[in-house]
Amino acid sequence: MEVSDADGRVIDKFVLKAGTASGFKLKGKYLEPVDQSQGVGMRVPAAHSAKNVGDTEFYEVLFQHPPDN
Repeated sequence: MEVSDADGRVIDKFVLKAGTASGFKLKGKYLEPVDQSQGVGMRVPAAHSAKNVGDTEFYEVLFQHPPDN
């Protein structure tokens, strides 16, 4: 997976394991991983894009929880 910022600059690339899920929590203007099960140790800007640059096909499901008050 290749992640870019809102201006299209590549931030980082990482490998996701097929058949698993990743979770992120909004902290300020960044998304931070909620666990390390995928080995994604990077903060991602809330406004970003992601692109599959590997050989494995992925299907993405995105869901958001309302902010904690």
